[in-house]
Amino acid sequence: MEWRDEQLRRGVRQRYATHEPPPVLSMLSVESKEILATWVKKDNLTRGRDALLKEVGTANIERAEDLAGWLLQEGWISRKEKLQGGTWQWESLTWRNLDLLKSLLGVGSRSTREKSRLQLMQRARAWLDELRGAVDDEFLSQLKKSVERLEAEGSLKVETLASRLELLESLGSWCQMMRIPEQSSHQFRSNSATHSDRNQPPVPVQTRPLVPF
Repeated sequence: MEWRDEQLRRGVRQRYATHEPPPVLSMLSVESKEILATWVKKDNLTRGRDALLKEVGTANIERAEDLAGWLLQEGWISRKEKLQGGTWQWESLTWRNLDLLKSLLGVGSRSTREKSRLQLMQRARAWLDELRGAVDDEFLSQLKKSVERLEAEGSLKVETLASRLELLESLGSWCQMMRIPEQSSHQFRSNSATHSDRNQPPVPVQTRPLVPF
């Protein structure tokens, strides 16, 4: 194994393999993949050793240490190491190709999540436009404000954002369907009144609230 060491200061170095990360994850156990998937969920390019070991728990510290060594050898990370008592101890690691690693593990990258959020918001704006004129204006305004609030909450997970937008879309569709028979009834009563005695006042139409709460 060929290493490249960059001296940061006396007794501190940044070590990494001279080769690039491989295109596949080979010879990695299921347990190690689970630990690695936990580590890469955050988008930080550099992670401290203490924080990484804390995430896996005391029962998995040995496996996590072996995994950190494997990542270094495979070229996935560079490690900041400090000389202590004649032995190099690693303090932090830096991902060399985090997006590729996430892809191989099936963990969404930041760019993937942002693209998904954008697609969800585009869909939300599309169905809001379709509801214009089909539901009460005040109700449509409330829906738009709810969508805007969700868009502003950048910390929402994509899955949570999708489920809440789906709920709002379902609510909009429900109100639209409730209004169709109401409009038909109003049209029928208006036509009936036109053909009846014009001296008779038209029968008032009973309307239902659009929002079911």
